[in-house]
Amino acid sequence: MIANAHQLPVITPASTNPANEIAKKLTGRDYVSWSAISTFQTCPLKYKFRYVDGLPEESASIPTSSGCCSS
Repeated sequence: MIANAHQLPVITPASTNPANEIAKKLTGRDYVSWSAISTFQTCPLKYKFRYVDGLPEESASIPTSSGCCSS
């Protein structure tokens, strides 16, 4: 028996985590990678092209005057 076992955190399966359900709806995967989060913070449109629409990285860049979405 583990001492203080009642104080250990309860780990829920990935399928019951609401954040994983949202990730599954957006990307088809039940997780979101750090690179995907970074891409979204840099340019949400590039995130959409790459992770939601599934375009290859070469096709995911778009020309803008601010340069936020250029590779």
